[in-house]
Amino acid sequence: MPYPIDRANWMAQLRQDLRVIDTYIPGSHDASSYQEGIPNLVAEAGGAITQGGNYMDQLNVGIRYFDMRCQWHREYYVGDRKIYLHHSKINFDTLENVLKTEIVPFANAHPTEVIFLDIDVNDDEGKGDAYDEQATEIVRLLLQYISTDRIATAHLNGDGTLNTEVTWSQLRGTEKKQQFVLFWSYEKGNLGHQWMGNNNTLRWSPYGDFNKHEVPWILSYLDDRVKEWKTSEHAKQLFVAQVINTPGISFAPGDEPRVKDYFYRDDLNGWVTKHPAGSNLNVVLRDFVNKDYNQQALEYLINMNFVEQSPPLLLAPARSNQANMPNEARPYVFYSNNVDFNFCGTGRLFLSSLSANPDTVFCDDEVTLEVSNAYGGEPKTLKHDFSRGNSGTIYPEMGGIEVTNLFPRAGNYKVSIKLTDLYPSDFSASNFYLVWVAPYY
Repeated sequence: MPYPIDRANWMAQLRQDLRVIDTYIPGSHDASSYQEGIPNLVAEAGGAITQGGNYMDQLNVGIRYFDMRCQWHREYYVGDRKIYLHHSKINFDTLENVLKTEIVPFANAHPTEVIFLDIDVNDDEGKGDAYDEQATEIVRLLLQYISTDRIATAHLNGDGTLNTEVTWSQLRGTEKKQQFVLFWSYEKGNLGHQWMGNNNTLRWSPYGDFNKHEVPWILSYLDDRVKEWKTSEHAKQLFVAQVINTPGISFAPGDEPRVKDYFYRDDLNGWVTKHPAGSNLNVVLRDFVNKDYNQQALEYLINMNFVEQSPPLLLAPARSNQANMPNEARPYVFYSNNVDFNFCGTGRLFLSSLSANPDTVFCDDEVTLEVSNAYGGEPKTLKHDFSRGNSGTIYPEMGGIEVTNLFPRAGNYKVSIKLTDLYPSDFSASNFYLVWVAPYY
């Protein structure tokens, strides 16, 4: 397993010139449908629970895209209507409480993180006054807790379509204050607020009535949509893959979402982890994002964003200056160097020795690698004899030995390398690299 990144702050490590549409973003399906306090037995029995933690919990494990469903609900003991978050007919927390106590406090404490709120405006009462009043109240609550200078607009073209070229730097704005991307399903416009986009315009989230199909069919359907995305009219939208098997409302034992998600966890998570970096994925929605068995796939998705951030770093050139070294068959330090290395915090690092000419070059060098960082503590050292004491012998580990443990977390490191020729000759020379390998599971 790779060393875990800080998932509460993972966007701090994103390349700022990376396009949003080329980024892998973990999301939460029916993000509001979680149990808190006294268990809601009706919600559990009816299959409405799809998450195992509240918004703060989900944000802390790296979720940045939220499927939020809003509707009016009258608190009869007060008589006032409030906007509740719901799944089907089951209401959970209020939009106001979630904004006030979870989403906005997290954003305040984590200024590098960008949060996407995909808001569904319930239209069960039709498209009349109640629908319009509901939308107006949602905007009022958003503006009560999120100032407009924190809401992104760079992703929106003048006609409300997605600016597919927008990068994270542009999305955040010149002062890096814009942390919220907001869009909704309200069909009568943005109520005069430029920053409120329409979700059907900005993202493509294909859904093939998954509650009527088995998991193999669902995953095959998603495979087809992945292939279709960049070659269709949807290429100008964010792609939201719903990797879920949430059933319809059912009171049948064993038909609860948590049971079905757990039972098919390997299939659903395996669909995510089978995609290498560069795949046509964008936003991936999962149920129960806080459950232990889903953490691996979630971290894999986040790690995919960093595949190209740590290219092989040449530590020592081919045929280092050995021409005039003493040829006395005793160890001789023929090369030393110090380099700065920025480790992205994911994947595995290998020290790789590649001979300048594998047909004629003796690769009998001993390498001493010393790594120090800005976090304090003693430098970590690795010493390795690539020839295992046998002059001129090449072993399989010439392909690299893992040194990931020398870099325990993301950050900038000072790397000192020293090459010692244990059996000097005119032919001894090697390239030495730090080679980064994509996260694996």
